[in-house]
Amino acid sequence: MALKLATVIKQMRSFRNPYAYESLEVLHAGIKPSPGAKSIYSQCLVNGKGDTYKNYIQFFDVKFQENAEQGLFSAKVGRKDYYYPPVTANNNRCKFYCNCPDMQFTFSYQLWEKDSFIGAYKRYKRVPGSTRPPRNPKNVPGFCKHTMSHLNQLKKMGFITGF
Repeated sequence: MALKLATVIKQMRSFRNPYAYESLEVLHAGIKPSPGAKSIYSQCLVNGKGDTYKNYIQFFDVKFQENAEQGLFSAKVGRKDYYYPPVTANNNRCKFYCNCPDMQFTFSYQLWEKDSFIGAYKRYKRVPGSTRPPRNPKNVPGFCKHTMSHLNQLKKMGFITGF
């Protein structure tokens, strides 16, 4: 079962500076609701230091309804209108993906083990004879700064609360 967003953020803050994302630029963020799966898929492009990375987050346990109420987001799926509340860090499970090397080699395996990674993981293998320390010695599930930028963009949009 995928991890809750609050769990991953809490574990990651013990591992890495949570403000490293502030110099990045989110170029595009889109949201695609899926009422049948009770999930929402968000994708964005994040630019940092000249490189642009694709970032995806899928939120689960979203409570869709057919009646409009104040404070709910709306989405048209097919010919039907759906409404849903903002995602909360403590209540919604999620999966992550970013095509940057940090996500692929530092966190993908740990997230994959917890059913919280989208796609196939790339297990980090140390170069024989290397004296560099391991990338993630405590096997902490977490994510890269591009994912944190994506989450903060969604927070600014009012889509996420609770972190």
